[in-house]
Amino acid sequence: MEEGYVWSGYVSRWWRELIRLDVPNWFNSETTRKVGNDANTKFWEKHCRGDLAFRVKYPQLFSLSNQKDAKVEDLSDGVMSEGGWCFSWRCHLFVWENEMLLALMEELEGFLSRQ
Repeated sequence: MEEGYVWSGYVSRWWRELIRLDVPNWFNSETTRKVGNDANTKFWEKHCRGDLAFRVKYPQLFSLSNQKDAKVEDLSDGVMSEGGWCFSWRCHLFVWENEMLLALMEELEGFLSRQ
């Protein structure tokens, strides 16, 4: 088993081999994903990758958001695959908070809206 990965008994060899690829962001650059029903999916409660919701993974951004209860469609301009997200913050972001926002945007890369 590779260091840092815990495999369940049902993970296929194919996926294990894909994980071993040493190409940064290969999955985001080669795939398109759709978020559930944009009208019913709360953005900050969304689990993009892993088990953490965005509000837990990016607590500082969540605390600064004016859109804590916003749905995905509220934050999307309909062109999410081109980075079209419309966030509203209660104050200007510091440099380190902008770095967190860039990390969040990187996670969102490749998502399409169902509008």
